[in-house]
Amino acid sequence: RFRLMIWEAGGAKNLKDLYPLFLNNPEYKDRLLFVLDDKEIEELYREGHINYSIRKAIKHGVNPVDAYMAATANPADYFKLYSIGRIEEDNQADFVILGDDDFEGTEEEKVEHVIKNVTISKVYKKGELIQIDEEKPWPKPVIQERLENVALSTMKFPKDKEGHTIPITPQDINCQGIPRISIIPTPNQITNKIGPVYTDYNLSEGALKIVVMDSHNGTGKRQVLYIKNTGLQEGAFAGTICHDSHYLVCIGTNDNAIAMAMNKVIELQGGQAYVVEGQSPVCLQLEYFGIMTGKSVPEIAKARAPLNKIPTAPGMNLAMITAFEGLTAAPAVGYTPEFIVDVPKGEEITQGAMDISAVNQVCPAYNTYDKDLYKKAVLFLSTVKLEHLQFMLNYIDEQINNPETENRAALKRMKGSVKIVIEFRKYMIEKKKRQTEFNHQDDTIR
Repeated sequence: RFRLMIWEAGGAKNLKDLYPLFLNNPEYKDRLLFVLDDKEIEELYREGHINYSIRKAIKHGVNPVDAYMAATANPADYFKLYSIGRIEEDNQADFVILGDDDFEGTEEEKVEHVIKNVTISKVYKKGELIQIDEEKPWPKPVIQERLENVALSTMKFPKDKEGHTIPITPQDINCQGIPRISIIPTPNQITNKIGPVYTDYNLSEGALKIVVMDSHNGTGKRQVLYIKNTGLQEGAFAGTICHDSHYLVCIGTNDNAIAMAMNKVIELQGGQAYVVEGQSPVCLQLEYFGIMTGKSVPEIAKARAPLNKIPTAPGMNLAMITAFEGLTAAPAVGYTPEFIVDVPKGEEITQGAMDISAVNQVCPAYNTYDKDLYKKAVLFLSTVKLEHLQFMLNYIDEQINNPETENRAALKRMKGSVKIVIEFRKYMIEKKKRQTEFNHQDDTIR
């Protein structure tokens, strides 16, 4: 018999969309399980764990009995944990007691209130009352020193001959003039879609850079893309939580800020950092594998509080974006330090493919007599590096010579613009070369 696990992940706030599974399929209600994957620590602190799923389900019309069964007996049965999940004789005495002494109303109203809100007054574990109003002093686990040292040293970045870490510079992530696709995240989701091609930041269109870098092998390999609609207005956010490979990922509004944020995370040997030039960085160190810490929950919540206040667009959590946008299985576009993937097609998006996307993006302007569109197209072409313009020109020629191409007239007009830009770019390169030679001769004469 099938089972369906239902959860609301930290990056996808869509639990309400799943409640019709309860409401429209009563015959399957014993096969539905509330589970949890990732959840922000502040949300755990504020909303709870599975109790949050129960509360939200009841709020959206699910029968309270079905909601509680999905959190207790159903998952216990599925995982064959027959000694828990039900209050029965000989079962392990793990249970909670609901109650709210501050609630004013009739006994019937109070019962309805605590059931709907999952208001827990007492918790019992193996029959022992747990004090829920104070933090339990859990003993620190004993870890072998060798394993602890391994866990603290998994982050690896390029080093010089003396063994010092080589810092990231703005030049390392400068891809100005190279056509690169952008990704557009979906608010409150872990999905995205392919956006326009850019050759540099375009803050007016919300196009920032996103950089993913190898943090395990010390190779320094990285990919640079553009990302739209995050709402980030200044600085850069970097982190080493990046499912499923946990590379170093950074989103920023300029190359300097991105380099600073990445270097801060490298200095921490894993974690998260938000950097604005001229201000003190805001950081959370994740010293174990770059994804975990030995700090207490209150310490983590305090350190993360400023990170959660970074101004962004609604539904755009930078920690979640950097954590999930790189998945090479779930979104439309996935990325690693070595390649970019068109997930639905199961194909790598090469630089050549991005150059072609630039052609297809600009070409419609040559199908119209709209001066503004034409001007925008020419301005875009003028930002492209010479070698990529040459690749685009060769592609355009191939398409023009293909009898099946539908927009050959527009491509011919575009070809004229590309050739003019290429000739101008070559002229400027030659002019600069001659100027350099002249300056050298002048220095020699002097």
